[in-house]
Amino acid sequence: METEERREEFLQLYANLPLGLRDEIIAIVNEKPITWNVAYIEVINKTKLSEKILEEIEKVIEEGEIDLDELKKLVKVRLEAMPSHIKLSIGSYGVFDKESLLREVENESEVGMFFIQAQLKYLRSLKEMFK
Repeated sequence: METEERREEFLQLYANLPLGLRDEIIAIVNEKPITWNVAYIEVINKTKLSEKILEEIEKVIEEGEIDLDELKKLVKVRLEAMPSHIKLSIGSYGVFDKESLLREVENESEVGMFFIQAQLKYLRSLKEMFK
C-alpha cells in the first residue's frame, strides 16, 4: 500500500476511534511504544517517523503474517502499560495478574500464545469496527 493511501486510511480509522482507545499502544517503532495519539501527531505532520509508524500499524491491523517476536514485544508493552492491580480472566485458563501474564507471554506457553492471538484479533478488529 502506498504511503498516502496508508495515511488516509489511518486518519479515517483514527477519526472514528473512541477517545478512550486513542491512548492505547498500537505499535513499537525504534524500540518505543506508539499510541494512536502519537501516531496521529506524526502522521498529520507527515514526519519521516510517520512512514515507519504507518508500516508497523499496517503489519498489525492488516490480515496476514506478523513476526511472532515483534507481536510478542507489542503484547508485552501493552501489558506493561496496564495498571498492576488489574487481573484478567483468560477463558478456561483462569485469572492472571499482569506479572504472571507477562511471564506466560514471554515463555510462549499455551496461555501466553492464547493471549497473544487474542490481542492480535482485538487490534485487527478495530479496523473493522471503526472504519
